[in-house]
This record gives sequence, structure tokens and C-alpha cells, in this order.
Amino acid sequence: MSMNSKPKFNVVDLGIVVAFLVMIAIPVSTILFGNLNSVKKREACLKNLKRIGEAQKAWKKQQRIEGATWHISPPAFVLEGEILTPTNYFAQEPRCLSLGTYSIPSLDEKPRCSVHGVAP
Repeated sequence: MSMNSKPKFNVVDLGIVVAFLVMIAIPVSTILFGNLNSVKKREACLKNLKRIGEAQKAWKKQQRIEGATWHISPPAFVLEGEILTPTNYFAQEPRCLSLGTYSIPSLDEKPRCSVHGVAP
């Protein structure tokens, strides 16, 4: 080999470099996009919780108009059955994208999600 000749890269060398870069890029992009996905799921859940809270207030107001008086808050299953099932408040039952379940403990408490907690 003479002193003036430069080392040459062939297709195999180039393929190895590309494969190495791909091996690094895939895990990094998976982590980044995975975090974005979980943030979007949380935001959607909190939006649902806000809508459930608004439906809860509307249901409470409707009960007062119809003359119902509650000395204690109705049981959670009554509230959830009246508010969360498809009714005047929701066309479909709201669902948490992270597979949590929504609950309404009482009329005076905010709705909550088993995964994301209570909306701020």
C-alpha cells in the first residue's frame, strides 16, 4: 500500500454503520414517543374527569329541580349509574385510555380515576 492511497469504505462498512445508528435510534425514539403517549393519555383522562365533574353538577342541579332532597349523599353506585352511563350527559360511557376506572365517591367529592387520581 502506498503512502498516498486513502483507505476506502465499501458497502459492507457503510451497512454496519447504518445498522449501528438504527440500533441506537430505535430505543431512543421508543422512549421519547412512549412518554408523549402517556402524557396524552393523562391529559385525555383529566379532560374526561372535568366533563364528569360538570355532569355531576348538572345531575345534582336536576335533582334539586325535581324536588329530591338528599340528607346524605346517595351511594356511589347510584351516582355512577346515573351519571357515567350513556344518558343526557354522555353519548358513550367515558373511558380512561390508561385502562383506569372512573368513580364518583359522593356528590361533594370530585370524580376520580383509579390510575390518574383526581382532576386538579
